[in-house]
Amino acid sequence: MSSNNKTTMAKIGWYNLPADFQCLDVDYLEGLKDKDFEERVNELYYRFTGKTLNSDAFSRIYSEYPATVVSVDDTICALELFDGKTANYKDYFYDNTSCQGQVVSLAITLISAYIDMVDSEIINMGEKINVALDLSDGRWLLAINLLKYAKLPIDTAIFGVNSPVDSIVKGYHFEQVFEGEIEEITKAFFEETDYVLDPISASGMVACDLFYSDYEDDNMTLLVSLVSPFLFARKVLKSLENINEISVDKAIKTLSMITALEIPKQIEDKTLLPFYSNDCDFSLKDALKIIK
Repeated sequence: MSSNNKTTMAKIGWYNLPADFQCLDVDYLEGLKDKDFEERVNELYYRFTGKTLNSDAFSRIYSEYPATVVSVDDTICALELFDGKTANYKDYFYDNTSCQGQVVSLAITLISAYIDMVDSEIINMGEKINVALDLSDGRWLLAINLLKYAKLPIDTAIFGVNSPVDSIVKGYHFEQVFEGEIEEITKAFFEETDYVLDPISASGMVACDLFYSDYEDDNMTLLVSLVSPFLFARKVLKSLENINEISVDKAIKTLSMITALEIPKQIEDKTLLPFYSNDCDFSLKDALKIIK
């Protein structure tokens, strides 16, 4: 049970963590596996911040926060941060008062995903994984950097980026991704796995493919998927079937028919959650300076 006593905090690297912060070893992760989602988040929040999570904030997060791990094939699983009602990932931050608090929130999401992978018998506890995603927000880079510091078993973080990254940091791999590559991987991935990538997730998948063209390992890769493919129905339909549909509504219905995916309620209602709606705008360039 988390304590309400005041915790001494210390600057450890860039992160403001409890002075007695202990890493996420296997025994600790095993203990989290036996907790429900609310207990897990409260425990992790206290471990990283030394504070007890506000119950009102948690009840909002608990009722609205979508996060599901889906096994795609023998080498890839997806962390879907949207559900059948929402079409778009909204930053349900446990602490939105600072960029560091937001980074901790994203880190907690990935820890929970790792434990879900263990629960689903996708991996064994303590087994290393790779993480792949499109990197349009520097906070995700810092969240993974924090988890590497905390010893969560992340081997390589694979990022798709819009422009070249002139940086070599052990455990991080950056690949510049182009529009044509996104279209190709969307089609090929669907044909091979029946999984529909949105263009943002496809960027992370392209980077993953390019990474494995140069390196070999036996790690399961967790692909972070932030948005529903229905948000880009026309673009996805063009990639999958080479259909240039002008009508967005018709493209959505056709995409649903082809993929057998249910159209999210927010798409049907024409209401969307804002994407990366929080005020913190932390660039990749800023994040790279911190992790070097």
